[in-house]
Amino acid sequence: MNILALCFVFAIFVFSVISLALELRRSPIRAKLEKLTVLRATTGENGGFLRKVLPGSYLRRLEDKFKILGTFKLAGFKIDDPIMFVTSRALITLIVLMIALMVGTFSRNWLVILFSLVSWFFPGYLLESSLRRRKGRISKEIPDFISAIKVCLSSGLSMDEALLEISMKYDGDIYGLLRKAMIDVEMGKDKREVLRDFASKSGVDELKMLIKSIIFAQNSGADINNVMESVSEGVVEQRRLKNYVRGQRSPILVIGIIIVFIVPPTLTLMFMPVLLNLRNL
Repeated sequence: MNILALCFVFAIFVFSVISLALELRRSPIRAKLEKLTVLRATTGENGGFLRKVLPGSYLRRLEDKFKILGTFKLAGFKIDDPIMFVTSRALITLIVLMIALMVGTFSRNWLVILFSLVSWFFPGYLLESSLRRRKGRISKEIPDFISAIKVCLSSGLSMDEALLEISMKYDGDIYGLLRKAMIDVEMGKDKREVLRDFASKSGVDELKMLIKSIIFAQNSGADINNVMESVSEGVVEQRRLKNYVRGQRSPILVIGIIIVFIVPPTLTLMFMPVLLNLRNL
């Protein structure tokens, strides 16, 4: 068992050192000071060592997550690309293992393996948790976002003017993305592509549906007010269905909580006197 734990630590160390060395060799380096001096490697078109070793589907999922989340903070440092995230996970796992060995937990091999697994999966949990919170904030802002567009349209503004006005007047995650999109439009980028990218970065299906409807209305010449009304009704219906599904899950969660946290103490209190009496006999 000692040999197994030692091989596990050594494999992580070798993987981290080789991946960092090859990344720094193949890619240009961007130096950035963030609480500590960290050398950070940017991936080129070929992607470097890690991009070739890691599965493409895994990297694409991470790229989609970072596209929505933007910047992710891990151990005090800002991470905005999947390669740096994977490298940071490996380094954190290595550091935790070395600390575990230094404090003498190597005599308990299961603790070493447990610490290594926790240190590897915990950054992924933080990433998923941050992603869910951001999507939740954007989803909560969508009804107000639609209402603001409808108010601007009813006051005589065009859709482009309404989006520009909203991006300047309101604060929030969705409005921050919209401001960046409006800047891209001002720089001469295609408006439809910018709006699609804006919806894609939100990661929320309701906003994607809204942007698709707006683009369709502008291309087909349909009445934008009628389109916004239908989209608003669709969003309300989706919210109602989601709340219904969440409500259907509640009894199952309540039963699980009762079985885990209430039934065992109750049974213990009921049968403990009997067990004590039987023990004394």
